[in-house]
Formats: sequence, C-alpha cells, structure tokens
Amino acid sequence: MKGITTNNAIQTFCRNVLGGFASRRFHRPPSGLGLSPLSISCIKTIRKIEEKVRMWDIVPRMDLLMDVEDNEAYLAAKEGDVYVIFFTNGGEATLDLRGHDNRFSINWISVDKPEWIKHGYIDGNGLVKIKADSFKTCFAVIEVVR
Repeated sequence: MKGITTNNAIQTFCRNVLGGFASRRFHRPPSGLGLSPLSISCIKTIRKIEEKVRMWDIVPRMDLLMDVEDNEAYLAAKEGDVYVIFFTNGGEATLDLRGHDNRFSINWISVDKPEWIKHGYIDGNGLVKIKADSFKTCFAVIEVVR
C-alpha cells in the first residue's frame, strides 16, 4: 500500500490494541509485515503487557494525558489503578494523577525487544512528567503499588 510504512503498521497495531479493538493482525506480505521478526516482537510485547494488565479493564483516556504532540503518545487506563501509555517514537507526556494519592510502579517495554527494560516508582496526586528516555516505540505500564 502506497504511503504505509513499517513504523505506521506497528503504530497502528499498538494503537488499536490499546484502544480496545477486539481483534487486530498484521497483513500478509507483499502488502504487510506478516509474521516477520518485527511483527512477532510487537505481538510478544503486547502479550508481556497482558501479564501485568487485564486489557479489558482499561479504556482510552486521552483526557488524562497532556503536553503531547500529534501521534506522540496514547493512553488507556483504569483511573487510579493502572495506566498504559504507548509512545510511538519516544518523547514525553504529562500524566494526570491528581486525586490519586498513591505510589505507582512504572515499567517500560519496547516494541523492538519484548523484555521489561526499566523499572521505577512515581508518586501520585499531581501532574507527572513521563519521559520515554532513549526508547523509541515503547510502552510505559504504570500500576498502583499495593
């Protein structure tokens, strides 16, 4: 398909899964990625996230995400409990955790390599800057610490 790139295919797949699509797949070659190493890695990344997050419990909540450029970051959440931010190509965003006076863990996973990359903590009850550091296409999984 003219104008559709590999990055576009990966981003569309991840956005659709995060947005709650009931099914999603990669098109077969020659017009798609099929079961290429990159598409397999992307699917494995989503499956890793599913080990932490019940995807049917989260809904798109872009209203809780601020300071983002077009197509920079997307958010699905169960407010006060779990937040999944998809960064299309690195960048940063501000997450609204006001009213949720909890400590949250933050875990990072890249679409290129389906392994948890980095772990840390953030405090709620405010606006929190979330930066994708040097990661490119990645997810931040933010969960309340119980």
